[in-house]
Amino acid sequence: MLRGLRAGDAPLRITELPKWVREHDEVPRSDWTRKDVGSKANCAACHIDAEKGYFEDD
Repeated sequence: MLRGLRAGDAPLRITELPKWVREHDEVPRSDWTRKDVGSKANCAACHIDAEKGYFEDD
């Protein structure tokens, strides 16, 4: 996930990593504010197996 970042440039949030941003660029902004999602930090809202560390699209 940190590939391509210079030492000391790691963001504080995983949602700010370039790979995360690329993987989620097709998600409409309105989806992030839905009550059942709440925020970008709620991985399990969209990734059923997130708690197991599995984040592939279904």
